[in-house]
Amino acid sequence: MMKRADRLQWLHDFFKGTVRTSRQKIGDGPWHDKRSSDFLSALDADFVNRYIDATGATYRPMMIGADRCAMLSSDLKALHDAGILSRHSTGISGMGPGWPRWVWLYSLTNP
Repeated sequence: MMKRADRLQWLHDFFKGTVRTSRQKIGDGPWHDKRSSDFLSALDADFVNRYIDATGATYRPMMIGADRCAMLSSDLKALHDAGILSRHSTGISGMGPGWPRWVWLYSLTNP
């Protein structure tokens, strides 16, 4: 498992779009260049899987949606507290039982 400082650097680089993962093909640009938004959350299954693969973090598998990874949530909060990431909450509706009613969305403070 990665040390905390290395995980935080990995996340910072990921948000900047400079991380290449095993799931990316050579020649692909930064992963989030293909997204319509630069905001990420702990409910984004692809993002969570990439973090788990890169860091070796423990997680709780979920039948639907992103696996739960407490370490990711903690690391995102640490980057927010350090002023590297900004966050805002957004409501979630219509997803059914077991889904949260809101989630934090994170983005780089100074992209």
